Amino acid sequence: MAYTAMQKQPGWGDQFPEMIRNGDWNYAVFQADHTLKSGVNQATCLVCHIPEASNDYVFSLNKLAAKAKSTQSALTGIGAL
Repeated sequence: MAYTAMQKQPGWGDQFPEMIRNGDWNYAVFQADHTLKSGVNQATCLVCHIPEASNDYVFSLNKLAAKAKSTQSALTGIGAL
């Protein structure tokens, strides 16, 4: 089990190429014991959050719920095959 987190601090985005930079956000994945999970490629987080640039790269709860619902519907449809 693991969980993700994001935090914003001045200058944190400077280490990433402009193409995938998310302002000054930095992303991390932690294990259940609260230790940082090593070897995680932050580019995955950065690319996913880019469409939310107009919202400071943050997803709203409504958008997350809608995505979860559409994903569940798609998975249910696959199970029916």
